[in-house]
Order: sequence, then structure tokens, then C-alpha cells
Amino acid sequence: MEKEIDEKGIELSVDLDPHLPEMRLDAIQVQQILLNLIRSASGFLGPDRKVLLKSPHRAATLNHCPVEVDDNGS
Repeated sequence: MEKEIDEKGIELSVDLDPHLPEMRLDAIQVQQILLNLIRSASGFLGPDRKVLLKSPHRAATLNHCPVEVDDNGS
């Protein structure tokens, strides 16, 4: 996805809580979800074209890790 992000001039930032617990996940499913969220967000971006992936501070548990996608679009 790096090439697509560069071609569209998107600034992608990642801000994950450094204390997230280790989890067993299906990496392919997580990747597909994140790719879909980033692509969706990139379709509505303003002139600055910024997307931020973040995990709320201390919101993760052993079975749950919320991830937010913020953009500067409409």
C-alpha cells in the first residue's frame, strides 16, 4: 500500500500505545481491515491529505484492541 499512499500524496502517521498487550490475531484479516479503512479515508481527504492510525491510550485488553482512523477530509 506504500506505493498507493505515495502516489496519492497521503501523509500516513501511526500512533499506537507502546504498551499494547501481545495478541494472537489473523494478520491477513487485520491487514485487510486496515487497508480498507485507509483507502476509504483517502477518498475524502482535504488538501493536506493526512491519515492517522491510532490506538486510544490504555484502551487495549487481552481480547480487545481498538484502532481509530482519523483523516482531515469532509
